[in-house]
Amino acid sequence: ARHRDRVMVTASDDTIHYSKPLIDGSEPQFPDSFRTLLPADSSRVTAIESNLDHFLIFTEDHGFFISGEGPDRLGGGGFTSPRLFASGQGARRGAAHVDTPVGVFIQSGRGIYLIGRNLSVKYIGAQVEDISSNLMINADLSDSTNEVRLMLSKEGTAGPADDQYLIYNYYFNQW
Repeated sequence: ARHRDRVMVTASDDTIHYSKPLIDGSEPQFPDSFRTLLPADSSRVTAIESNLDHFLIFTEDHGFFISGEGPDRLGGGGFTSPRLFASGQGARRGAAHVDTPVGVFIQSGRGIYLIGRNLSVKYIGAQVEDISSNLMINADLSDSTNEVRLMLSKEGTAGPADDQYLIYNYYFNQW
């Protein structure tokens, strides 16, 4: 994910690594000290996403955030330690997620949620519960139409004929 003009990635050991601030024409640089860890009792990272001032980190069970400008090119400054903002509300493993002007759309084991810019957690999937249990395999923002387009797939199905599409208009707050 891109956050605060740097690249943020998660490694197989669930460490969040971040690059030095990006410079046009140069590849991202990831110094060893530019990283953060979730609390020891956390499960595996399932999603990361930028949300304006906060960087969101999800496990299957919880949502965490870090804030701040991050370290400069020489390592001065930094991000805060990860803090819990959504206890018992995580992101489903393998599910797509997307950043929009109103916040981040994620899928949990319980449905589709919107994480607002103020870190509020809002369940928006009530009207589409009958199909929102299928895995969200793609999430796309169409800013010109104020829409988030979600593609869901039944797990274990043979192909795209079984895919379903949901469109959420965030201006009208309607599916």
